[in-house]
Amino acid sequence: MQQKIIDRTAFLIPALVFLLFVVYRICLVFYPQPDAGGVEGNVIFFIQRLLNGQHVYTDPERGSFAIAQYTPLYYYLVAGMARLAGITADNLEQVYQVSRIFSLLLNLVFAGMIYSAGRRLFGMPVQKCLAAGALSFIFLEITSFSRPDSLLHVLMIASVYFFLSSAKTTARTARRNYLLLASFIAAIAVFAKQTAIILPVLFTGCMLPGKRWRELPVAVAVYLLTVATGLFFIVASGEGTYFLSNIIGGISNGFRFSWFRSVIFEDFYLSFGLILVPAFFFLLWKTQQDKNGLLRLTGLLIAGLFVLENMLVLKHGSNIGYFTEWWSLLFLLLAYYWPAKGEYQGLSVLMNAVFCFICLVKAFTLAAPLGNMRNDRQFASARQRLNGEMQLARYIEQKDPSSSGPDVFTNFNTAESFLSNLLFRRAVGPQMDIIGLSSYEDKTYNYSGLLEALRSGQVRWVIMRTQGPQLVFFDHKLDRFKPDTVMAGFSIYKYQPE
Repeated sequence: MQQKIIDRTAFLIPALVFLLFVVYRICLVFYPQPDAGGVEGNVIFFIQRLLNGQHVYTDPERGSFAIAQYTPLYYYLVAGMARLAGITADNLEQVYQVSRIFSLLLNLVFAGMIYSAGRRLFGMPVQKCLAAGALSFIFLEITSFSRPDSLLHVLMIASVYFFLSSAKTTARTARRNYLLLASFIAAIAVFAKQTAIILPVLFTGCMLPGKRWRELPVAVAVYLLTVATGLFFIVASGEGTYFLSNIIGGISNGFRFSWFRSVIFEDFYLSFGLILVPAFFFLLWKTQQDKNGLLRLTGLLIAGLFVLENMLVLKHGSNIGYFTEWWSLLFLLLAYYWPAKGEYQGLSVLMNAVFCFICLVKAFTLAAPLGNMRNDRQFASARQRLNGEMQLARYIEQKDPSSSGPDVFTNFNTAESFLSNLLFRRAVGPQMDIIGLSSYEDKTYNYSGLLEALRSGQVRWVIMRTQGPQLVFFDHKLDRFKPDTVMAGFSIYKYQPE
């Protein structure tokens, strides 16, 4: 009787936490805030461009000075879905909702693939697979809620799934086909987000120690052919001119140990990493002792991911979401080695207690966002902020309707406002988070054109938060702009020629 209660509790707590996260994500779809995570507005900006018939990639040193950090697949897929739904670039709330719904569906597919890997690759019981899938979902970072990361996770895990399938099967033709499919999906993943470039390195490293290196040439050929085809379509669509300057310069933030220490180390290694990292080393040892070749390969693959993703998070501006594939596969191995009913009774109870504790801690992280939603009845406060910013955008459009191009400098942290999206046709520096974080001071791009536009009157409006320094852009004073009005928490300045 006591064991039944323990087993039911170990099932019910994770199940309820999973449902809580799903409910939160559904609420988030309709919550009118400008950033679900990872400066969501930047992604929405380029989806709006596509819906408006414009290119994603333009010159980061001219015009709007926009920076599209990521490869284009997510932008195009969401824009395509929005078009099918009859949504235009100016239906801002609906564009946000389409992106959030698409990412939520991708996140559920991701969890389902972890479940499927457990069932089909490792023959695990349903309950263990459900636990691994649920954990992979509730551990998704906010950068997966409405960004290319959600698509990246699905494609990377799909590629890993077929790579492991090729190792499991003994049929020569199936083995080859699975490997080629893994190579094909790995190449597609690069067009979701550049992070996927680690996959060919990872697979090659796992194949070289054995006799499988003979299979590499064909797999590499498929990978390169798929990447070349993708690049051809990018060039053919007119996106090629500034493609590289955006996706390379946009993420060239440099490697800074200070960022790793203050963000990655504190947010991961001093929190859940205290449990997951020791578990990783134990499981690595456990798999390498196992006679099952698939488990040994999986352990080696997870170790490779751990090394490569730790290298990636040294980049300034990175986040712990880079570990998503690593810890999701780790959950799969943990579930595999989890004691079955009747085995190691005391250890099983302890591990179930730790599992439930982790789920409850993750649930606690939703206390603040859910509390904000609950206190904001019918999202009235959030909608009031959105309406105020819409009024501000209309004010500029009505007062100065004769714009011939980008002329409104949104000189504030992008994540805090809808304004760059509401004024996407006229916004200058719409990715100020990137400019402010690194690209201006690191001289990633030449901003002499922006400074000249501010001096010459090509930029006719400057918008800044009412709090904080006014009429400055780094060490440059914007003294040719004069106060016009204050609205929705922003100071609006208009250019006055000398």
